[in-house]
Amino acid sequence: MLSSRPARRLRPLAAAALVAAMALTGCSSGSPDGPAASSAPSSGASSAPASSAPASSPSAAEAGATATEGSPEWPRTPTLDRMPFAGLDVSTISDNHRATHLVVPQLAGAEPLNSRLRDQAQRRAEQFWSDSEGSEVSVAPPSLSGSWQAVGVSRDIVGVLTSVTEFAGAGHSIEERTTWFDAAAGTVVEPLDLVSSDSRGLLEQRVHAAVDALPGAEREMSPSSADTAWEQLRDGDVRTWFTPEGDLAIGFSEHTILAGSAGTPAITLPASDVEPWLSDAGRAVRTAVTRPDVEAWNAAHAPVTAGPTSSAPALTPPVTPAPASSSEAAPRATPTAPSTPSATKKSSSTPSATKKPSSAPSATKKPSSTPAAGRGRTDCSVKRCIALTFDDGPKPATDARLLEILARHDVRASFFMIGSSVDAFPGTAKKISAAGHEVGNHTYTHALLKPLGRAALDAELSKASTAIEHATGVRPAVMRPPYGAYNATVTTAIEAHGMRKAMWTVDTLDWKHRDPAKTLAIVKKEAAPGGIILMHDIHATTIEAVDPVVTWLQSQGYTLVTVSDLQDG
Repeated sequence: MLSSRPARRLRPLAAAALVAAMALTGCSSGSPDGPAASSAPSSGASSAPASSAPASSPSAAEAGATATEGSPEWPRTPTLDRMPFAGLDVSTISDNHRATHLVVPQLAGAEPLNSRLRDQAQRRAEQFWSDSEGSEVSVAPPSLSGSWQAVGVSRDIVGVLTSVTEFAGAGHSIEERTTWFDAAAGTVVEPLDLVSSDSRGLLEQRVHAAVDALPGAEREMSPSSADTAWEQLRDGDVRTWFTPEGDLAIGFSEHTILAGSAGTPAITLPASDVEPWLSDAGRAVRTAVTRPDVEAWNAAHAPVTAGPTSSAPALTPPVTPAPASSSEAAPRATPTAPSTPSATKKSSSTPSATKKPSSAPSATKKPSSTPAAGRGRTDCSVKRCIALTFDDGPKPATDARLLEILARHDVRASFFMIGSSVDAFPGTAKKISAAGHEVGNHTYTHALLKPLGRAALDAELSKASTAIEHATGVRPAVMRPPYGAYNATVTTAIEAHGMRKAMWTVDTLDWKHRDPAKTLAIVKKEAAPGGIILMHDIHATTIEAVDPVVTWLQSQGYTLVTVSDLQDG
């Protein structure tokens, strides 16, 4: 769960390793080797959100997973369109050696909420790193990805659903919770705060009865499923919302109160029972869910200056020793792996799943019927071409500066975007595309793709492409797998979605060292005609490096082009 205390799990997932030798560098090197998992992880999502609280994009769990066949259908938490929030920013924990990518929102006028979400994400990441240390890699390295959506909003109330998917070697585990914030009081509303203090005994009785009635609930265990459910609710490790009829809904993560095959269970308590119990905060939350009003929130809490804020502190994980780089080199038209690694040779203990054979192409030919951004603008058989690429955005504060720098140098780049971030910042995505840059697919939730089944793969790819097309009007023609990790199943899925896989030849490690001088030094050492440079536009230190990097490349006679320019020759 997202609390500091690990959640009880009825069927614990086997921990798997993130050993240093697996060499997940940058958005790290992948491999066409290794089997895909035979089935997708379960989500348990079912019924559509309430019509009075229209949903837009799916949760991370829905984007990265499909329900296990035969699992029960549970009420789904309604989610709102995140786009209209004024002053929206995000904080990110991104550790590419340990396959971790968690994103949480930062809202103007909601610092207690922002702090809570940052702390939850940091604790969850540290728990994952601790659990996976020293274990052995199985199907694929362990990974942790997370995104968010708004659940409800009014003038002074806002709720955020955070969804975290962990792959730990034996399967996936999906964790979801809501965090409610009362701006008028300046406090986070805990789940038990939804009811008055003298009604909590009645609430406990009803929760026990509802959970005991669930198929598969354990009653003879100690603690029982009902006891665990109440513990989860008391500690805030649940989803809470209201149905259009006013019923109180409480949702639980996988592997907590029921077996993992049951998905993400939820119970509802009738409005006729709940109404007398509700506190003022509970009634305010109910209104925020059933009659959402983003405009009222923005009017009360929008920052004085126009546009998104840039005050969200970065969530920077502890630096771990970097395994040797295994970036792929690329000729001009179709990048392939180099015969000589560009960085220190990996030890023999490195799993073969992280090494790319020299014959493996890093860009798969895309059907000519789908146009690619930038095609035909530059003849790279004549020009000394190189591509500058940026992963993990969009992010307004950093991308605004980046676009200015690229425009000043009159160069185009390729942006591999995370679909959930595009849903959060569609205006920034549109500005990037309108400026002539290429927009690429980087999945919806930055999930590690290799262990996913085909249905989950399709969801990650299609939801990201749809979000990008909705924001920019352009369907992505290129796709970069998170961490650079792929196999035959991933490659086939990318091609089926009408895209070409696009890897890199120069890994700047900008996400790790956060040093513009080191970024420039790596580019100077490893740049070559036909190369593809990997950077991340969510880091301010990366943006600081772009001007000197572009200046140096142009001084060496390079023409900066998009990835599609290189792939098309």
